[in-house]
Amino acid sequence: MVFAADSMLGRLARWLRVMGHDVLFQSGYDIGDLRRFSSEGRIVLSRKKSLMGEDIRLIFIRSDKVREQLIEVDSVTGLRKCATEWFSRCIECNYLLEKADPEGWGEGIPEYVFYNMRGKIRRCPACGRFFWPGSHRKRMEEQLKKWGF
Repeated sequence: MVFAADSMLGRLARWLRVMGHDVLFQSGYDIGDLRRFSSEGRIVLSRKKSLMGEDIRLIFIRSDKVREQLIEVDSVTGLRKCATEWFSRCIECNYLLEKADPEGWGEGIPEYVFYNMRGKIRRCPACGRFFWPGSHRKRMEEQLKKWGF
């Protein structure tokens, strides 16, 4: 699924990205941006009641808790729950991650990760961040499963 989240839904946007969904997120979208996103097939996620009468594909998010927000989105869209797609996007800038080339690792990866995670390290082509299946990822996986995803 593809979404655009407004400035009040940063945590939701990050968790949807963790789940492999394409989510645009920044502050300051105007109604023209939201209409364009909607015409491009994106579903707008917002907590702004003023958008409810607009001609856009909108899911109005009522909760301020991420778990409940995910459930709200899931109840409308039937979010895919495929764990094999989790952690396929950069949680910061939304780009699809690529397999990291060992030549470009440089200072970005701790030595123990370099030796223990060969072949499992991914890199964002946009921001250059590295990602690997460490303890932080494990906690996020456990959280998603606990939430029913």
